[in-house]
Amino acid sequence: MEEQWIFRVSFINVGNGDAILLQAKDENCQGGCFVMVVDAGSGEREEYENSTTGRVRALDFLEREDVDHIDVLVNTHIHEDHTCGMEEVAARWKPATFWQPFPVELFRMMKPLEAAGAVCESGRKFRAALNSYQRLCTQVLDAGGEVKQLVWQEEIRVAERLHIKVLGPTLEAVKGQTERFRRLYEACKSGEETKEIERELDAEMNDTSLILYLECAGHTFLLPGDTQRSVYKCSKEKLKAEVFKVGHHGQENSMDKELLEAVAPRCAIICASSDRRYESAAPQILEMLNQFGTRLYFTDVPNVPPFTDKLKPHCGVCVEIMQNGSMSVKYLL
Repeated sequence: MEEQWIFRVSFINVGNGDAILLQAKDENCQGGCFVMVVDAGSGEREEYENSTTGRVRALDFLEREDVDHIDVLVNTHIHEDHTCGMEEVAARWKPATFWQPFPVELFRMMKPLEAAGAVCESGRKFRAALNSYQRLCTQVLDAGGEVKQLVWQEEIRVAERLHIKVLGPTLEAVKGQTERFRRLYEACKSGEETKEIERELDAEMNDTSLILYLECAGHTFLLPGDTQRSVYKCSKEKLKAEVFKVGHHGQENSMDKELLEAVAPRCAIICASSDRRYESAAPQILEMLNQFGTRLYFTDVPNVPPFTDKLKPHCGVCVEIMQNGSMSVKYLL
């Protein structure tokens, strides 16, 4: 009889963005399985037009995996390549709970921002993410779900074997970003210029990403959203994890030697698009991980020789914890 998994983490190939499906067997949960989705990639159709590398919308991947419910939907931070794909996911599965890093009352002060008023392409995407986040919160509540703020150092047991610790962002970082939100929407209300506030808010958003530390059946995972290397505030013993979803798509500012030694990962997952937008999957980061002895896996198919030589199209990377306690990592075709 084939060995069965008790915990599975699928890092989905959504191109430039993050989308992660977590499934933990638990007889006390609906269908005998706890289901959590962390981010859901871009909401822009153009991101998925070229599927030659295996790119797929998060919604299509979840349907392919026969997901029948979502217990928890998580938005690590408000950026287009993490947030905007979540609306169609929430509409399809109506999650029981929506986790995010900001005070719940924040979305109630938010008003739609016109994309045409953005100063540049990145500004347009950021406005789209802000608008999407506000709609998501409303959508979850209207469907009978709960919107919950995760706070620094919070610990939650979400399933029989799955325990989650919140290692970031700090309370100070959230407070600063919440104040920027307040300034933005007060300026919108009074008709003042908002572009400078938007740029500041956008620039600080990565470093208010949720940093989730997962423990399941003796195995550990670190999921830091787009957190950059200078922001980790935890002791080295708290960061040590077998599987590390490298922050900020493996860009140069995602990691340094000190952080790598603190995490000491057996496997690293790099969520970098095939076109290596914004210089993701930086060669120096991959070399650092390789020299440390960490095995590298990529959600898409970036061209970074020799690390991606012979890498074939795939729709994601799957990590499974089996009943006997072993762990396997494989590409999903």
